[in-house]
Amino acid sequence: LSGGERSRLALAALDDLVRPVVGPEMLRRASMSGAPVVALDAVKLFESGLAERCDETWAVTCARDHQIERLMRRNGVDRAEALRRMHAQRPQAAKAALADAVIGNDGSLADLDDRVREAYAAFLGRHGRASAPGSPA
Repeated sequence: LSGGERSRLALAALDDLVRPVVGPEMLRRASMSGAPVVALDAVKLFESGLAERCDETWAVTCARDHQIERLMRRNGVDRAEALRRMHAQRPQAAKAALADAVIGNDGSLADLDDRVREAYAAFLGRHGRASAPGSPA
């Protein structure tokens, strides 16, 4: 087997061990939070089956070059490793097609904050709430 194939198999084996534990634990913690709205940050939300338990799913997308650059900077990896990690996940377009809301993240952090606040306000409106405790202004 090639190094890439070994890595893919090892990642799949790790996923098979982690997913059955992490998913239920996320749901347990969400149900015990008492918060009016709980957000799950799960890179494999759709693959894990957790998406079916959510009132809504959101996907945050950005241009491929931004995704590579951010992954390299955040995780301290080179371009080849960033690409390998990206290819181990469902493509952004596929996640966006499954999501209830898509938030573009090609600008600044302040731009993203504005888009998330807008999406959250729309979410509250769709679910019959004017606002929630601790909701963004």
